[in-house]
Amino acid sequence: MREIQKVEKSLAKVFAGFPDMSNKSKESVAKVLPIIALVFGIFQLAAAYWVYKLATVVDQLDNFVRSYSALSGSTVGLSGSDKTLIYVGALVLLVDAVILLMAYGPLSARKRKGWELLFLASLLNVGYSVVSLFITGRGFGSFLAGLIGSGLGFWILFQVSGKFGGKQPVVAAGSSEAEIETKNTAAKKSSSKKSSK
Repeated sequence: MREIQKVEKSLAKVFAGFPDMSNKSKESVAKVLPIIALVFGIFQLAAAYWVYKLATVVDQLDNFVRSYSALSGSTVGLSGSDKTLIYVGALVLLVDAVILLMAYGPLSARKRKGWELLFLASLLNVGYSVVSLFITGRGFGSFLAGLIGSGLGFWILFQVSGKFGGKQPVVAAGSSEAEIETKNTAAKKSSSKKSSK
């Protein structure tokens, strides 16, 4: 978890220079985020199932084509790495779906854990984009689209961070790691004093 917090701090620095949403927009997004997580979790669960089912059918079809192409002295079909990456992609979709579904409850209660689960799911989507880069037929376009989508998702997450059981990471452009940590610690202390009153 410590590594994820380091990534969070690094990305907070990156997105600190981006435009801010209005407070009204942040509140609106925070209200619908649990439903978005639930819907996307269900869709990704279905997608993982259908990718797995499709991959098994394609695998059987590939074996059939290979057996007939061997008779003609040539080899046609998917490579072993393509098959492996397709199954890895289905597994990543499944894990991402479970994380999104787990985030629904904490997001509805405006707990920080829900935000952290969405952050983890977004990191996993970046990983999925990297995997898709190596699947024949998906390539760079799919990778780039995944990175753009993940970037937008991270920006939205950092915009609404303060709405989920904690202060938004305090980051100014050019801040050092020590300055950020000091500001975040001070913000946590002041919020804990307010909540104890």
